[in-house]
Amino acid sequence: MSTRTPHATVAEASPDEVLSIDQIMERYPGEWILMRVTAHDADGWPTHGCVTVHAPTQNDMLDEMERGPTAPQHARLRLHSFLADRSIYIDDPAEIRQFIAEWIEADE
Repeated sequence: MSTRTPHATVAEASPDEVLSIDQIMERYPGEWILMRVTAHDADGWPTHGCVTVHAPTQNDMLDEMERGPTAPQHARLRLHSFLADRSIYIDDPAEIRQFIAEWIEADE
């Protein structure tokens, strides 16, 4: 009988370590992240949190999330998951407007 090795990893960092989204992207590039949100910006987007699980695929992350217990101090914090890949995020509002304009133009 073989033992199945999980594809997801419970975060190596302290479960109480609060990281910014940028720090998370640097630490876990290309991985799916599940974090407990500790701070957000004026628009409600998460800016900081505690990484609870990181995994190569979204399904692996979700599987590990179901297996792992939630620490009592984190139970009240909102969950947020995302792919730690800078190439899919746009920070500059001008770039967002340009992207939308090009998308609309291509659709016509």
